[in-house]
Amino acid sequence: MKSVISYILPSLSRLNRTKEPFEKYLIWFFAITFVVNSALQIFLFQKIYSTGLWVALCKTVAIYFSYLIMIELSPDSKTLHPIALIITTVITVSLPDNVVMSGTLFFLMNIRILTKSSGYLTTRPELLGMSIFTGIEFVFSPFIYPLLFGVVLLMDYKFKHKDNRNIPFALLSLALSLLWVKNAFGIVERELDLISVITIFVVTVAYALRLSILKTILSFNDTKTNIISPKRIKSSGVILLVSLIVMAVGHAMFYEFVHLWVTLICISFPYLKDIVK
Repeated sequence: MKSVISYILPSLSRLNRTKEPFEKYLIWFFAITFVVNSALQIFLFQKIYSTGLWVALCKTVAIYFSYLIMIELSPDSKTLHPIALIITTVITVSLPDNVVMSGTLFFLMNIRILTKSSGYLTTRPELLGMSIFTGIEFVFSPFIYPLLFGVVLLMDYKFKHKDNRNIPFALLSLALSLLWVKNAFGIVERELDLISVITIFVVTVAYALRLSILKTILSFNDTKTNIISPKRIKSSGVILLVSLIVMAVGHAMFYEFVHLWVTLICISFPYLKDIVK
């Protein structure tokens, strides 16, 4: 079964990724996270039982997705990942707000397509599946997911220069994004609180500085054929950061993606000392 999934969905699944030793304990870590989060939602934040369990599940899964995004955007910082995961988990769980699990998965899938850390070209079943997923997200969300997916496919095509299978799916996704106009661009009138504004500013500056010094990456892709491309990592990081800013400023969705904001903080701050060098 694993070989079949790896053959059909090599980029999205990344089942051949080399696991770190501590990852064998992740199932217990997330099980404890779910239990603690459920207790907080039900007893501290006063949510009804079913709602509390659902919010806890969404948060736990979204934190796991954010961890996988962290691996994609900072592949050569393996010693940083456990600490960053703990920080992201603590902050996300301590807030009463729900998070967008499906949107986090959407970002992860797009980042994996662009980083090509699997070492394989994106297959047609992956492109078809992502196109369907994009359409579903577009129907149930104010964010312009088709535009993001279309841009990712065009950038992926630009970087590899040898596979045109992306083009039809990119054009279809970009055409679907034009329907966003009927929603008045999905923008809502809502002021961000001071914590949100400060976080957006600090993360934007810190991550921009992080990308500015990201010249080389020491990690190989899953096939051990090439060093992972800094251009692809940078592009993925920029797309995620811009998307989060649009979600926060244009759609009043900051706390729904707070786990990703914290993830960017965790993979940016340790490198600020290198700016001096």
